[in-house]
Amino acid sequence: MKNLFIQKNIVILIILIFIFSSIAGASQVYSEKNNNYFYSQKYEFDETFLDISGNSPPETPDITGPKTGKPGVEYNYTITSTDPDENDIVYCFSWGDDTGEVCIGPYQSGEEVTISHIWLENGTYTISVKAADILGAESEYATLTVKISMSRSFAYYRNIIYEIFQVLKKIKSDILIFK
Repeated sequence: MKNLFIQKNIVILIILIFIFSSIAGASQVYSEKNNNYFYSQKYEFDETFLDISGNSPPETPDITGPKTGKPGVEYNYTITSTDPDENDIVYCFSWGDDTGEVCIGPYQSGEEVTISHIWLENGTYTISVKAADILGAESEYATLTVKISMSRSFAYYRNIIYEIFQVLKKIKSDILIFK
């Protein structure tokens, strides 16, 4: 009977190792994928060296894309803005998840640009995007709120796995006591 109990625990442990290694692999793919994004250097403008008199800022960007999603899934967003002076535009954006501000470009005035991101945790995030022309004039920020949440079934199974893990910890401590 005791031998059967140990065999069941080993099977459960193997299943848990498989599940946790799959989760770790997914986050590693995320890290590699995040490093593959094409982000150009953030542009900093020093107005003391540029004559920008008469330069108008770009229009506040339009941002479109999904407003709901699941953690660990990549979502695409399209941003566009026009500059009244037809200057090229740099877009600076933040995903609202502490990954910092990133600037990309320059792009032609009116050109649609697709950006993508993966949120790893449940939450409500605000994407903020502003446009700056190459002479440094900046638009107002455009925002889009995105709600990221995992499915209820995944949350349910995650809780079951957590409970099994707690039982295995208890069994391990009980085994060490009897040695």
